[in-house]
Amino acid sequence: MPRSRRPPLDPARDHRQGHEHLSEIQALHEAHAELTFGILGDAERAALLDVLDRLRDHVAGRLPEPGDHRSPPVA
Repeated sequence: MPRSRRPPLDPARDHRQGHEHLSEIQALHEAHAELTFGILGDAERAALLDVLDRLRDHVAGRLPEPGDHRSPPVA
């Protein structure tokens, strides 16, 4: 049977490189979020977060728990 010409796997190196890539992706994500939402003030960010939370709950088919501080979902 012919031997593979591919280099042998090095799990430690692959793991390290994976973490490096994840760190780069996270930094890019944070920079993009700051560029996108950096103009919003604290109150605007809180309102946006509330809307996004409600949309997530709606898509997931969940209703807010009793006593939840957020507005009820829009029907």
